[in-house]
Amino acid sequence: MLFSRPGRSIFPLLPPYGAHDPNGGRRIIPLNPDGITPYLGLRSRLSQVWLNRWTILLLLVLARVLIAVAGMQSDMGSAKREALSACTSVESMGSAMVSMPHYLSQGVNELTAAGVEKAVSALKTMLLLTITGVEELILFFIKVMYQTYLCLFTMVVRGSVHLALGVVEDAADFLNSTVKSIGQDIHKSVDSFESSLNSFIDDINGIASALLGEIPKLDISDKLDKLDSLSLPSSIDSTIDKVNNSIPTFDEVDKYVTNILRTPFEEVKRLVNGSLSNYTFDRSALPVPAKEQLSFCDGSDGINSFFDKVAHITTTARTIFIAVLIIAAVLVCVPVGWQEIRRWRTMKERSQLVHKDAHDPMDVVYIVSRPYTAATGVKAASRFSNSRRQILVRWVIAYATSPPALFVLCLALAGLFSCLCQYILLKAVERTVPELTSEVGQFAGKVVDKLQDTSAKWAADANSAIADTNTDLNKNIFGWVNTSTTAVNDTLDAFVEKTTGVLNDTFGDTVLSGPVQEVYDCLIGLKVEAVQKALTWVHDHAHIDFPLLPNDTFSRGAADSISDGSSNPSDSFLADADDQTSNKITEVVFRVTDKIEEGIRTETVISAVILLVWVVNALIGVLRALSLFWSRERTRGEGGGGAPMPAAPADSHGFVDVPLTAIPDVASHSQPAPRYEGPAPALAVSRDIPYGDEKLGSVGQKALHVDGISDLRGSSYVEYGMEKR
Repeated sequence: MLFSRPGRSIFPLLPPYGAHDPNGGRRIIPLNPDGITPYLGLRSRLSQVWLNRWTILLLLVLARVLIAVAGMQSDMGSAKREALSACTSVESMGSAMVSMPHYLSQGVNELTAAGVEKAVSALKTMLLLTITGVEELILFFIKVMYQTYLCLFTMVVRGSVHLALGVVEDAADFLNSTVKSIGQDIHKSVDSFESSLNSFIDDINGIASALLGEIPKLDISDKLDKLDSLSLPSSIDSTIDKVNNSIPTFDEVDKYVTNILRTPFEEVKRLVNGSLSNYTFDRSALPVPAKEQLSFCDGSDGINSFFDKVAHITTTARTIFIAVLIIAAVLVCVPVGWQEIRRWRTMKERSQLVHKDAHDPMDVVYIVSRPYTAATGVKAASRFSNSRRQILVRWVIAYATSPPALFVLCLALAGLFSCLCQYILLKAVERTVPELTSEVGQFAGKVVDKLQDTSAKWAADANSAIADTNTDLNKNIFGWVNTSTTAVNDTLDAFVEKTTGVLNDTFGDTVLSGPVQEVYDCLIGLKVEAVQKALTWVHDHAHIDFPLLPNDTFSRGAADSISDGSSNPSDSFLADADDQTSNKITEVVFRVTDKIEEGIRTETVISAVILLVWVVNALIGVLRALSLFWSRERTRGEGGGGAPMPAAPADSHGFVDVPLTAIPDVASHSQPAPRYEGPAPALAVSRDIPYGDEKLGSVGQKALHVDGISDLRGSSYVEYGMEKR
């Protein structure tokens, strides 16, 4: 389409000097006689190489990194102060913890002493019950053994005595009755004989009394009366009764034997009651640890070395970033300078396109001003055969790489690169955090070690007191058991050995040796062996051992809280209830790193959003190009391409109207502009452009004015005159 515009000055689009050739030939713009040009030459361009966008962006990245390093150093300084403060708190808490045995031991000592006293009381009760039980069992066993024989013995003895007493009584009664009967019979016979004899004597006395005198009479009545009263003495019965009464009864024997057997057991009970009734554990024998004071924060190499290392890392990183980015900013000037040289040369080469009538002037200006993006578009457009699509591809690339778009892209990339540098610095710092965690673990380990030492020392002293109690009780209570069982076992061994020797000497060479040995084993040997086993068991188990206190009585909980097997890290005695980390000191560092990480994340999101803006802008261009890419090209009647214009020679002032057609210049050997086929050639219409002379300072040059209608090409896909894209 053709548009008319009022006359206007084309200065400074074209230089006033040498702007026309009076001979009407091709224009050759000479240099100023002094070599000065209104545009920048090569040396001027090279003098501004250090102001290229990449150097500036790298310097901006360096500035952001330096700000981040300074912020990290400030945050780490605050973190160091907080960590030292937390360390002091931990130190105070650790001192309180290692002093806890001083307070806890008093209660534990009382608990231990009370436990020993209760155990001794229970031991006394158990011993009394055991002794009573053993006493009754032994009595039962002995009674079973001796009462059988005692019953038989008592029966035999008492039966014999009763039998003898009955015989004596019967004999006495018989003798007494027989003697009296005989005496009476004798008395009767003697009385009869005496009566007869006395009668005879009386007769004799009557005859011979005159001659011989009187013969005495026989009188034995008194003697016979003694015979009537003859009987066995009663002392015989009393003696037998005395013997009978002197034989003990079974109840008396049982009571006597029982008293004999109970005597040692009752004595043992008396000893046990006397030793254990009022037993009191010596509480003064249990130790009380002294208070402890820890000091591992003053001059602590752990925290100071960690933050010194972090400061060294940040300083080193700052130095590295300064060196690398400055070197990169300086080195980038080299390719940029070379780029400027090539761009200058390319501009000089492509500036000749202005004199050619085969190219669009705006395209030429774009190619000259943006050589690299234009070259990229040309290369991408070369994949298409249709000139319309080639132009659309070049337009998309030009749209996506316009100065505003490239500014947004470079800003986003610079922001992402800055975030990357900060991320590298953050990771370098985070790699040192385990060292601090390890050092803090050593703090906890120091507390636990101190607790373990205190607990072990206390346990050793307390266990020594308990061991002394064991020794005392075993000696005073069970010492006689060991001595007596050993003596009885030795006695039984001697008895068995002696008895076996006698049996072997007596029946060793006879056929009765085996039976006698079997009878001995059955009656005596097995019972003696069982008694020896029982005595051995009593000897081995008749002692007391109170359980000892473990060495980690006061340190087990603290040690478990920092062990690797702890299920909940917040159980650590260095952790507060609200902390998410294992202790307060590392939580300070993690808070700083989390803050820095959050800042990096925010900057990354901002840079990504800026990059997304560039992507959206590029997508807009792509979508616009695609809408034209697949649409039908309009004809001239539909508002498409303009009418063909014949070519016109140069006017009298030496200006040549440049046709806006895309006719390739096959005669040109320099082809910096794209070579793609365009529509059919059309002749351009030339119009004379009058201008007037005008003084320009002392040089005397004339300004050039253009009146009338400018020659512009209308296109179905690009209208350069309307700046439509």
